[in-house]
Amino acid sequence: LIEWLKTYTFKAEARNINPEYAKKSAKRFFNILARSGTTSTLALSVIFKDAVSEFFKEANRRNVRMVSGLNGMSDCGDSEYPVMIDKNLDGNLVKAPLCNSLDFDDVDGEMSAAKWLEDSEVLIKMYHNNPDQRSEYAIMPRFLLSSTPAMMEACKTLREKYPDMKFHTHMAENLGTSVYSVFEYIQEAEVYYGEDGKKPDADFLSLLKSKKTKFEIWDAYGLVDAKSTWGHS
Repeated sequence: LIEWLKTYTFKAEARNINPEYAKKSAKRFFNILARSGTTSTLALSVIFKDAVSEFFKEANRRNVRMVSGLNGMSDCGDSEYPVMIDKNLDGNLVKAPLCNSLDFDDVDGEMSAAKWLEDSEVLIKMYHNNPDQRSEYAIMPRFLLSSTPAMMEACKTLREKYPDMKFHTHMAENLGTSVYSVFEYIQEAEVYYGEDGKKPDADFLSLLKSKKTKFEIWDAYGLVDAKSTWGHS
């Protein structure tokens, strides 16, 4: 899975940092849906605020039923996510991690989580519970493998603030990825919630360490309920 994402998907997603490209990409996406007779979709988007806004604008222009939101990725220090990207929108490609901060120094994902929360709030004001659209805004971290505890805390923050909002993420990509996701996340949690961590919490860390599946970890953050949906589940 990761090799496929690195070879194809992440490179394609990185182009959407350019709002003009994202606008054309959104038109292409909805044209393809229309050709197949699809007028409703739940779509995982990208990490760029302006691109997500263009996606909603195009959906609303066509008056289609769509659920999406800003993609959350915070595992910036992981070697799995580097891309060549026009980070400064000056036409020059530079190497950066595909996370919300686009910063290799954001090892624990704190900057990405803060950036994701800030950008999410902007989009939520524009597209959540908007009576003039059929689209719905959702909380959308990509998957556990690209989420650090800081991002999970950010998701929890939005969930508590907007209890009526949908939540969507990937649940089960394949067995190997699923098992490794839990293993890696617990390691990150031990640092983040440990005695010397950013948010020391021995009881919550103990709870997390008792979890065996990704679903249980999402549930520990209060992200599992009737408004939650799961890719590949």
